[in-house]
This record gives sequence, C-alpha cells and structure tokens, in this order.
Amino acid sequence: MWDDELAYEADDLECNIQAPTWMVQFSGQCKSWLDALPQHLRRTEENVRDPLFRFFEREINLGAGLLSDIRRDLNELLSTYCGDQKQNNHSRQLIDALVKRKRVPANWLQFSVPNNLTALEWMRDFVQRMEQLKRLSLSKNLRNEEVWLGGMFFPEAYITATRQLIAQTKFLVCSNLSIIKVIYDK
Repeated sequence: MWDDELAYEADDLECNIQAPTWMVQFSGQCKSWLDALPQHLRRTEENVRDPLFRFFEREINLGAGLLSDIRRDLNELLSTYCGDQKQNNHSRQLIDALVKRKRVPANWLQFSVPNNLTALEWMRDFVQRMEQLKRLSLSKNLRNEEVWLGGMFFPEAYITATRQLIAQTKFLVCSNLSIIKVIYDK
C-alpha cells in the first residue's frame, strides 16, 4: 500500500536513509511520544513508609511496566525506521495498529478506554497518567497530594486505601465509615 509513495531523506531524525512519507511522519510522532514520556518511575524510601503507598506502589509498578513496554515498542519502531533493525511480526502489528488503523496496540491496553479512542488521544491521556505517577512517586507526603482519580489504573482501590487509612488513624472500623463527595469549581 505504501510502497508506491515517494521516498525522501529524513535528516532531522538522525537517520540518513530514504523512507516513505508515512514512515518519516510516524517516526517523528514516535520521537515526540518518547520525549513526552518519562524515562522511568522511581520509588523512594520516604514514600514506602507511607500507608497510602501500598496503593500507589501498585499503580506505579503497573505504570512503570507499561511505560517500559511502550518505550521499548516506540524505540523498536524507530530502530526499524532507521534501518538498525529489520521488521518483525511485533513491529508489523504495531505499525498496523498505530499507522494503518490509528488505534492503540493491544499490548498497551492495560486499562479501560473507549473503543473509538485513537492512538494519539490515548497517548495524550497516558502521558498525563505518567506525569501524575511520576509526581506521586517523588512525593514526600502522599496524603497531601492531589490525585486525578480518572488517571489511576484502579481508582476504586484508591478509595479503599483512603478508607483504610482513615480507619487506621482514627481507630475506627472501616465498615462504619461513610464517603462524602464534595466537588469544587476551579
């Protein structure tokens, strides 16, 4: 399908090869996604001691694993583009999903998203999730952090963790607690 497209050199991407237009454009997209994503997420000794960290550690570990997979996949696509690596079935599946269908690859879908979400929209959301997890992973006091509940992989577990924390600090039974929701306008 793309073999008949005009090829041109892509000096701006540090690869001195001739490539189809779609490949040059998509490699630029891969590079911008890699630039937007953090290299990795870290845990610190301080946040391991915090009772809420049991929840956050699960979130951060899931996010770190997914981040690692996505960065590896994007780097693989860039290596394929630059001619450092030959296409394989995995890279073909990634290209099919991301370029042809403009959808999120199946191995990246580890949390619920609408079916009609494009790869670009998904990546914007994922970058925001990673920014939140990075901020939380560096926090000295998780109890004072604002949390984007929709940006959590398991938001219901956060609610459970906060209930357990309050029950523990107030010496109450968890089942006797009630949740009061307050919505603020910014």
